Amino acid sequence: MKTSYFSGFFRIKETENEIILLRKWIWYPLHIVTLFVGVWGMYGFFSNEMIWQGILAIFIFYWGLCGLFNYIKITINDEFIEKKNYPFPWFTGVKLSTKDFHSAGESAIIATQNTRIDRVGGVDITHSLLKPQKTTTGYQVKLWADKTWSDGKKNLVTIDFQEFTVGDYEAAEFLVLCLNKFKREKDK
Repeated sequence: MKTSYFSGFFRIKETENEIILLRKWIWYPLHIVTLFVGVWGMYGFFSNEMIWQGILAIFIFYWGLCGLFNYIKITINDEFIEKKNYPFPWFTGVKLSTKDFHSAGESAIIATQNTRIDRVGGVDITHSLLKPQKTTTGYQVKLWADKTWSDGKKNLVTIDFQEFTVGDYEAAEFLVLCLNKFKREKDK
């Protein structure tokens, strides 16, 4: 088994029949803050017995916990393509049969901005733009695959697989190459 490292992924395990990519969740400071906010909210729940505050606090605490310890495991092999979050489950898992997979590609995530902030001499100066400006804020890796409906008909669907920040373009491109490599080998 060959193990290597690449920007955007902290471990890549590659065998003849499988590639496993491991990627850490991002935004550590935000998750540390949410962890403490969740603990504070749970304290308020237990002292005041407010049900909705407790449910929200538990969700916020869990999200902070996931952000600090979770990583994304992407497995690509002859049978399936799978994205899971470990060690704590999260809602963004995807599992797709390789026989239904057609191709993968990345697309830019575009945001429209009406203002621009310049930092001059340690002071932020906000400018209103005459024309809204479009900027790339990240990349979305998409999968094209067959979906079988209950009536037996198949059609091609797009699945949002994984998001990457602007600085992780190489990682997004590498994931697309890995996915399409298994598609080419499967078609041989």
